[in-house]
Amino acid sequence: MQYVDDIIRFFNDATYLSDTHAAMMLNGLNSDMKSPMRRAARFMYVVEGVETYKNPGKTLEYEHMIPAQWQMMRHVAGVRKGSLTKENLLDLYDQYTVAIVPKIMDLVIKTLGLTLLCSRAMRLVNTLLVDTIT
Repeated sequence: MQYVDDIIRFFNDATYLSDTHAAMMLNGLNSDMKSPMRRAARFMYVVEGVETYKNPGKTLEYEHMIPAQWQMMRHVAGVRKGSLTKENLLDLYDQYTVAIVPKIMDLVIKTLGLTLLCSRAMRLVNTLLVDTIT
């Protein structure tokens, strides 16, 4: 979380970097499950009986409760508006959590397209953030 904040602030303050550079940096911060943005989420939920899974690395998945892209947009908007400080950074990430679920459950969620959906409130805030950033 701190690393993500430092990088976003660096790109925000560097006048010689373009929005294209910033977009490439944001893609890198969120490129896969080992990337800094994905790893900034705190563990919150775990499937019942997790200890019975014989090979958890292959049979369990992380599911972000708030989409990583949405969290990143909130972070960038807060930095650009000046409302996000080092002091309230933890508050922004307080609800950015993950659940550990069976791979089959994750597959059903993805097959039904539920990972692409977000609540009406999240869509509204997301729209407001995009308007603020652009």
